[in-house]
Amino acid sequence: MYRRETLAIFGRFGPLDEELVLTLSGRDASGAMRDLVFRRRYRDCLPAGPELPQQWAAQKILHLLAERALLVDSQAREHQQREIRRVAAEHNVFVPY
Repeated sequence: MYRRETLAIFGRFGPLDEELVLTLSGRDASGAMRDLVFRRRYRDCLPAGPELPQQWAAQKILHLLAERALLVDSQAREHQQREIRRVAAEHNVFVPY
C-alpha cells in the first residue's frame, strides 16, 4: 500500500447485500503482521458519480496491460491487446500503448 493514497475497490454487490467487510493483511512499517478490518454499510455510502465506469475501465486497462506484459504467446498477446482496445473504446479511455 502506498502511504497517503486512496485505495479504490471496484465491484458490484447484490440487492440483498447490506455491508462490505474488507480485510487487508500484511506487514506494517516495523515488519509486524497486521490485519486491518474495514466495515461499511452500503446504505451509508454515497451513490457513485457518472465518472465511475470510466475510472473502472482505466483500472481494468492497467490490469490487462500488466497481464499482457507476462504473455509470451503472440496470439494471446494480440487477444489481450484487442480486449484493451475494446474496453478503452467502450469507456472513452485514452491508452498510449
